[in-house]
Amino acid sequence: MDQIAKIACRVADRGVAVQVLSRFAVSGIPRAGIMLGYGAIPTAEIIEGLRSLRACFDAAPPVS
Repeated sequence: MDQIAKIACRVADRGVAVQVLSRFAVSGIPRAGIMLGYGAIPTAEIIEGLRSLRACFDAAPPVS
């Protein structure tokens, strides 16, 4: 499991759903990243979700 997938799992454990961008690759080299969606949650909850996401990135070990 790559670092982005690990971050996605950690953030899911906090109740925030994200999609791993490489999952959508059809051809070529998959790109690292995540996709966020805001349509299914109340606007007031977006900031807290982003804080949770940031905490998961901050807790990730540095890429070498």
